[in-house]
Amino acid sequence: MKKIFIIFIFALCTTLLAGKSPYIWVYSNGSGKIDIFWLPSDIWPSGGWKLVRVTDGNKKILKNQLKPLTLKKYINNISKNEYEKIKKFAKELEKRNLKKDELQIAKVVMGVKAASNKYFGYLLGLRYEDILNTKKSVYYIIYALDKNGKAISSAKSIKVSPFKKSLPPKSVENAAAKSTPNGVEIYFSKPKLNKQNPIIGYKIKRIDNDGSSEWITKNTKILSNDIFLKKLPAVLDKNPPIETKVKYEIYSVGFFENMSKPVEISVYVKDFTALMPPLNFSAEGKKGKVILKWNKKESENCFGYLIERSNMQKGPFLILTPKGITKEKNIFEDKNVIGGVSYFYRIRSVNKNGEIGNPSVIRAATPISKSPPSPPRNLKAKVGKTLIMLSWEKPKKGDIAGYKVYRKSKDAKKWMQLNSYLIKDRYFEDPYDVNVYGEFQYMVKSAGYDSQESKKSNIIKVYIPDQVPPNPPIITDIKSQNGIIKISFKPSPPYEDIEKFYLIRSIDPNDPGLVIGDAIDKKSRSIEDKFIKYGQRYWYSMIAVDKAGNRSDLSRKFSIVAENPPLPKPDKPKLSYKDKPVKHVIISIKKVPRRAFAIIFKSLDKKKWEYVATTDEAGDIVDTKVIGNKIYYKIYFKSENNSLSEPSKIAKIKIE
Repeated sequence: MKKIFIIFIFALCTTLLAGKSPYIWVYSNGSGKIDIFWLPSDIWPSGGWKLVRVTDGNKKILKNQLKPLTLKKYINNISKNEYEKIKKFAKELEKRNLKKDELQIAKVVMGVKAASNKYFGYLLGLRYEDILNTKKSVYYIIYALDKNGKAISSAKSIKVSPFKKSLPPKSVENAAAKSTPNGVEIYFSKPKLNKQNPIIGYKIKRIDNDGSSEWITKNTKILSNDIFLKKLPAVLDKNPPIETKVKYEIYSVGFFENMSKPVEISVYVKDFTALMPPLNFSAEGKKGKVILKWNKKESENCFGYLIERSNMQKGPFLILTPKGITKEKNIFEDKNVIGGVSYFYRIRSVNKNGEIGNPSVIRAATPISKSPPSPPRNLKAKVGKTLIMLSWEKPKKGDIAGYKVYRKSKDAKKWMQLNSYLIKDRYFEDPYDVNVYGEFQYMVKSAGYDSQESKKSNIIKVYIPDQVPPNPPIITDIKSQNGIIKISFKPSPPYEDIEKFYLIRSIDPNDPGLVIGDAIDKKSRSIEDKFIKYGQRYWYSMIAVDKAGNRSDLSRKFSIVAENPPLPKPDKPKLSYKDKPVKHVIISIKKVPRRAFAIIFKSLDKKKWEYVATTDEAGDIVDTKVIGNKIYYKIYFKSENNSLSEPSKIAKIKIE
């Protein structure tokens, strides 16, 4: 027997038998037969039971000492195993009364069995069948006996008429039926307790549309309190006819297999298998499409299928096939897709009434584009002071996930991608600083959602003017020599950026100075300043100029005093005397150094010398102041800073 049955009967008996006396129930079938059933309360008497019938106050003992196996005529109505249980139980009772825990176990194991199986009850000594001819009402008294046959407790039944059928149990209330995928669920309310006519279970019959009927509860269905507390179905009809209206009759059942009046309910039973999604639903991404497959439905009540799609796994899902797909098909191609985009699909079955079933499991697929997208069109560039602004037009065809922008310098062999992730907009700004200049090329590619790239767009060339001045050169040495100031220098890297140099000179350290001379070739490493004034201090610096004409800052300044070159010793002057038109001496000077002049002196005694004349070029000087009979001459060279050379050798001339 099922555990749920045991728990229910035990709970019922515990409620009915509150107290020390046993409880007795009687039932008349209306044909002179009365069935009697009783249960012990707190003691299962070892002496058995005495059953007495009372008619009009007259008592008649039906059984004086009714014990287990007393009514042997019912032995063949139970199994051998059940017989052995009763036999063993009888031996235990002969020894003593069962009390407390032992009694509870006996009620569950033996008493409950007696309540549900009348033949087991007869042999256990808890039931009795009384056959009567009288129409008078009777009642019964049951006595519990100890081992000496003395009554220790008793109970009296209600009055019954042998030829009047006892009232049936009360019919169920609030009955309802619901068609579900698992079958038809039948519900009704928990019955109220009737101690004199208790309900121990239920029987339910199904009447099909063609008039045929079937008990869906072969035996009495015993229900636990949990069924009603949790509002669970009382009974589930697992195999009802489908797509038709069926009727159910629900009966309450008492201790004597007496049933209540039926309560009828009806329900239309759906074919839920027709609404179940097809099996083995799959999705596979292909080039330009997603192929969906599934197993065909076998249910004749299935009309077809609906395909749903979403761009997110959690939905929302939209119907792809609003007109449906017939159940004979098991494949569908979704061609309205974008390559590289993941799609999520599910399928539902539709029955002949147009009802839509629950969705299947979700399947994901990612198609591939049929071909790469077209390249961007009409790429343009605008050069700003700090950035290059690129723009282009939308490609002619293809599903575009974004764009990749590439750049390379004039002499580079490889393109460099400027954006690390795809850009959606059709413009791009490439910033640059003042150190960047020269010719650059740009091109753009389209990218699909499946990472396929287009061919190159048109390539444009952009020239960024050189705005970066070169680094200033470095003066490595400066010296004044032979009347020339020579400046040595070297360029600062980058050397290839330098086109020429200029020398800057000033006579004041705070004066920025002026450019001296012409441009200096970029290969030169020294320059001479010949246009100097001896004895003057000069400050020198240099600048470099690049090919774009950008000038560097001034180099570090260096100062130096211009020294005159050493004056040579004048040659001995050549003298000649003339007396006409007046007496005079002609002094011939061969050569005078550059930026110097010759000073001529004369003497009559080589001790006292007298200035004669000054000249800055070679030639003849005439001395008309002729005195004495002989005169001595010598020459000095004098520079711009008044330095004197050694005197020439003394020349002598006689005056006649």
